[in-house]
Amino acid sequence: MERLVCLVVVSWSLIVVSRVGADDVLLNNGDACQTPSGTAGICEPVKNCSYVRKILQSPDFSHYDTTYLETLKCGEMTVPMRKKPIPLLCCPKFGNSPTCGAQNIADRIYFGEETERGEHPWAGLLFYNVGRNRTVPKCGGALVSERYVITAAHCTVDKPNWKLLYVRFNEFNSSSPDNCTTAEDDEIICREDYAVESIIPHPDYDMHNISRPNDICILRLATDVTFNDYVRPICLPFDLSIQQLPVVDEIFTVTGWGETEERRPSDIQKHVDLPGLDNEACNSVYAVAN
Repeated sequence: MERLVCLVVVSWSLIVVSRVGADDVLLNNGDACQTPSGTAGICEPVKNCSYVRKILQSPDFSHYDTTYLETLKCGEMTVPMRKKPIPLLCCPKFGNSPTCGAQNIADRIYFGEETERGEHPWAGLLFYNVGRNRTVPKCGGALVSERYVITAAHCTVDKPNWKLLYVRFNEFNSSSPDNCTTAEDDEIICREDYAVESIIPHPDYDMHNISRPNDICILRLATDVTFNDYVRPICLPFDLSIQQLPVVDEIFTVTGWGETEERRPSDIQKHVDLPGLDNEACNSVYAVAN
C-alpha cells in the first residue's frame, strides 16, 4: 500500500549565490524566470507573490532576507501616474515531484523497529573523511528533490576537521561490505552514492548556543538523483492545506541510523514514532536551554 509522507521542517531558507546586476536582462511582468538557486518562477510585483509577502511579513525578518530578496529582482514595471517604476521579483513556483512521499509498504505500527527496504526512500546517510583515509557515516538527511538534501547544520558546521564526501541512498546496513543485495523476487537492489557539491547551513545557526537554534542545512549534490522504488524525495509542505494540518499529539516518524537506547549508533536503519508538540512547548524547552 502506498502512503504519502511530507517532511515537517521547523525553519529553513533558500540560499542564493548571485543577484541581478547592470548586465542582466530585465524581464517584463508575467515573464518566466529562474531564481539564482535554479527554481522556476514568474517575474511579477511583490503584491502578486505570496512567497515574498510571507518573508516581508515575518517577525524574524533580517538583513539576510533583504539580501536574498534583492537577488530575486528580475525587472521593472512602469505604472501611469507613478514617478518610479515598480520592481519585479522572480516569484518561485515551488512544487513536489509527482513521486514524492510514496512508500511501497503495508500499514504498520512502529516501536523503534528496523525498517524495510524502500520504506523511507528519501532517507540518506552522510559519509565523511575523518582523516587517515577513514570514511565513516555520521549523520542523516532527507532527499527533497533531484539535487538537494536537507540535514542538520551541526552535521556540517560543528565538524570543521571532517570533509563531507557524499550522501548514500538505499542504505540498509551501513556495516555490510556488500553494495548490492538480492530480494526475494531475485531483484538486485544496490546502494547509491552521490557526491556533495556544496554545503549551505542556515546563516543564523549558532554552534556555540547549547540549544542550537536554526539547526538546519541544505546540501546540493554534484549530480541529479535517479528516482526509483527505493530512492525518491519526501514531499515538502508547500500547499496551505498541508501547512494547516494539526501538529499537537499527531504522530510523526523519525528514521535514521542514530544513537540507540544503548548509547551507540545503529548500523541498521531504524524508525520510531513520536508525538508532535506545539511551538510554545518547544520554545519553553529552548528558553530553559538558553
